[in-house]
Amino acid sequence: MIRRVYLVAILLYLKNEGLAQIIAYMLQAYVFTMYLYFYRPLEDPRQMKIELFNESMILFASQTLFAFTDF
Repeated sequence: MIRRVYLVAILLYLKNEGLAQIIAYMLQAYVFTMYLYFYRPLEDPRQMKIELFNESMILFASQTLFAFTDF
């Protein structure tokens, strides 16, 4: 839930700053991935691996935004 609120805040407050939006989103994705990796909040190892994979894919997708964004 907090991640969605953060994303909306990024999009609203930085609406004319495309590069800042991408960097803020990537920072948020990195922080959440680090949280999952170090604190391991999920008890099921399989579910933990799935979440880490999902977050890795989000990071990969957000890094490709640089290639397709007009600065």
